[in-house]
Amino acid sequence: ELAPKGYSRPIPVGLKTKDRNAAVRIASQLYEFTTPSGWVVDMDAGKADQAPLVFYPKGGTWRGSGPNIYIRALFKEGKSLEKIVEDEKEGFQENVAEFEEESSSVGKIKNGKNCITKAITYKPLIQTDSPFSIVSDNVIHEMIGFVDVSENVVLMVVLACHNKEQIKEA
Repeated sequence: ELAPKGYSRPIPVGLKTKDRNAAVRIASQLYEFTTPSGWVVDMDAGKADQAPLVFYPKGGTWRGSGPNIYIRALFKEGKSLEKIVEDEKEGFQENVAEFEEESSSVGKIKNGKNCITKAITYKPLIQTDSPFSIVSDNVIHEMIGFVDVSENVVLMVVLACHNKEQIKEA
């Protein structure tokens, strides 16, 4: 007979709320987000990417050529906010080319929760059937917010764009 060890993390679930807004439910916690004007929220498109909520401009698509926003829950497992951010950066750098961190700041959001924001650029890698990847020509620009929402969870909110103009407009 097998005895279970450890625990299973709660599965983050995206939900629509009133007035076109959305939320992520993680166990008994609910984190609400305002859908940007002119954008749509999608609870299904980002599931394969572990993103329970994604946002994109009306008429656009998730991972399309326009800007996208996605929310991802990161489980702390005893780590600090800073360590979570460091681990995410290290893991991400291994899967892209020409990674650059353009800026980083530490602060608090309106409700007093700690937050680290970063601006990064990189070139995606295109996987092939061989052991090698192809470096894409396009540069992705991201604004990332890591919000320390509870003793167990950090929410990562990412605005991903294909150029600096999209970042400014979004």
